[in-house]
Amino acid sequence: MSQGRAAANNSKCLNNLRSLGIASKLYTMEDSRQTNPSMTTWHDELLRYLEYPEDVTTLIDLQKLPPETAQNMALWCPALNFNEADSIVQRDRSCYGINMSYFASGHNNNPDKRITAFDVGADAAEIIAFLDATSRNVFHSTPSRIGTGRHGDNVNVVFVDGHVESVPYNGTETELDPEWRKMFDGPNR
Repeated sequence: MSQGRAAANNSKCLNNLRSLGIASKLYTMEDSRQTNPSMTTWHDELLRYLEYPEDVTTLIDLQKLPPETAQNMALWCPALNFNEADSIVQRDRSCYGINMSYFASGHNNNPDKRITAFDVGADAAEIIAFLDATSRNVFHSTPSRIGTGRHGDNVNVVFVDGHVESVPYNGTETELDPEWRKMFDGPNR
């Protein structure tokens, strides 16, 4: 792939992730409880804020999209060819995953931690919200679900504060190094 094509794909992927961050913020602002998208149903909660056809409102609808349509939508990294994608990515029509290590920390047993994640809190610029992935759910303990190889030695991420970055990750660690773990769990988690 040419350097120009790789740069364009990286830019589009970062824009897709930025859209996920914006969709999450909109969801949080509209939700009467001011909570974040759920770690298990985030597709269903965010699709209405992304540019998808009106009849695509759930993960089930998303899974029915033809591959050629899915590859041109906000939940698909343009650096990934559909036919070469992991079977779960193909099924879900989505190349991005939510950081479950962080979002799980504020679920049913600790709902107050779900309230303020998509804001400008002190740690928001350091915690991954969504990232290149091979599963819609990624834990720090499942590094094999991180979508490596799409952007060289980097993985594209959107952080809780909404900024996007290409973060170095070589995909060979059996355990995430402390900096990556911190980006999943956040400080004090």
